[in-house]
Amino acid sequence: MTLLLDILWTFFKIGLFAYGGGYAAVALIISEVINTRHWITSTDFLQILTLAEMTPGPIAINTATFVGYQVAGLPGSAVATLGIILPSLILVTTAFHFYRKIENLAQIKSIMSAMRPAVLAILISAVISLAKPTLTSIISVAIFSIVLLASLRFKLNPLLLILLAGSAGLLANAL
Repeated sequence: MTLLLDILWTFFKIGLFAYGGGYAAVALIISEVINTRHWITSTDFLQILTLAEMTPGPIAINTATFVGYQVAGLPGSAVATLGIILPSLILVTTAFHFYRKIENLAQIKSIMSAMRPAVLAILISAVISLAKPTLTSIISVAIFSIVLLASLRFKLNPLLLILLAGSAGLLANAL
């Protein structure tokens, strides 16, 4: 039971201080579970990180889940996952509670209204940044265009579009 509490507390601290995204959390996980607590080796961590990268979901949560499993089995996995998400859960729940109290104020509505175009601009910027190194051939531009049009026109399931695009890429490389 003490090990599970240690895992919970360790990953709670990591979740609390991992600002800067998932890879910042990974750096903290390395510091805590390899260097400080010696729960796993660097080699084991690299294998865990590889699995975490391949698994859908946030890298920090996946890494915590796999480290917890390596250290204490299924209970360790559950406790590590809970520990790393708990700080965010508390913060978001608290922020939402306060937001609900002030959301109807005219100033808040103005702020939120002004933020929407900024968020859209940031998303478009991210898409353009991702598109530059991705759209490097006629085939990739064609696949992008077809998927974009199919998505906008027919509202197809994104997973289906990804699978079809992957199949088209595989077929194009085979020819």
